[in-house]
Amino acid sequence: MKHPYRIARQAHLGDFLDELQTAGLIAWVWSYPGSSGEYTITENGKQPRLYGTREAELLAERYAARAATVWFPVPHPGGRDQLTETQKRMEAARHEIAHASADDE
Repeated sequence: MKHPYRIARQAHLGDFLDELQTAGLIAWVWSYPGSSGEYTITENGKQPRLYGTREAELLAERYAARAATVWFPVPHPGGRDQLTETQKRMEAARHEIAHASADDE
């Protein structure tokens, strides 16, 4: 597993939050103070806010929808098998969008 994450679900979310941060949309840090990950996310113009994994995933989904980007959260329990299935779903959605765009031209 990619450091510092404990499960694939966290790594997948962290990768997308990194993309959002690189785009200048948010700033964020990850911590694991107890039995689950915590995400402190600062949206532009707002105060930092602490999110649990599911809440951070919902925020990430909103950003993906605004940017017309395909991103799905990895379902519980968030292991490698669930990540693989999520990646397949995302690729299928991208293919469907690309195919629909090509049909429109």
